[in-house]
Amino acid sequence: MGGNTYPKKCILLGLKQSVIDDAISDLRRDLPETEFDFISALSIDAMKAELEKQDIDQVFIGAGLPTDIRVEATKTVLETSLVTEVHLKNFSAGPQGYTPFIRAMCYGIREAQKLQAAQPSIQEKKYILYED
Repeated sequence: MGGNTYPKKCILLGLKQSVIDDAISDLRRDLPETEFDFISALSIDAMKAELEKQDIDQVFIGAGLPTDIRVEATKTVLETSLVTEVHLKNFSAGPQGYTPFIRAMCYGIREAQKLQAAQPSIQEKKYILYED
């Protein structure tokens, strides 16, 4: 997947289903399903199953998970997919910071897509550079 395709499929990996459910509910208010499809996962196995089942654009890893699980989850994504981006939430904001973190990342992804769409392709740039 990756690139300019929508909706962006995003896995939210976390410790508590209630935190993930609240995050998805809050994110739905201003990030439409046509742009972002959020999938919950409470374990590396569940996350890996989704990565193997379908193309996933983003994985957001919550800070409530133990460090060894966060590292293993990151490793699993990198070994399973060549296109999936991994985002790790910091510990300082606690569970209440999970939704704002994901929202900020999604807004950034949305803006990056707009900028990419407005840029000439590599082939177009090559032509412009060598044009007489």
